Amino acid sequence: MSRTVTLECPRCGETQKDAWFNRRICCRCRTAEEKIVARAPKGKAWAAVAKAIKAGSLVRQPCEICGAEKTQAHHDDYAAPLDVRWLCLSHHRLHHNTFGPGKNDLAA
Repeated sequence: MSRTVTLECPRCGETQKDAWFNRRICCRCRTAEEKIVARAPKGKAWAAVAKAIKAGSLVRQPCEICGAEKTQAHHDDYAAPLDVRWLCLSHHRLHHNTFGPGKNDLAA
């Protein structure tokens, strides 16, 4: 005889019925948590750049290829979060399409 228990996820508050009382968080929050853990180095690098820009210790530069003003920070190595290259969206995409995600070659 299985026992049905109604649980509330402590993160999102979603109520769910579960035959076993062994889940601490709902499936949606668990999946989100797994994605965050998998992206940890990238997320920490992004957060460090955002914090440095806000503090004024890192200044957004024009695209190093075409000179466009609207740019994104590109990390060649997430272990060096403030060592970034400034690329416009189109050149950033081109770089990742050419060299792949993550630790990329320095050639543009």
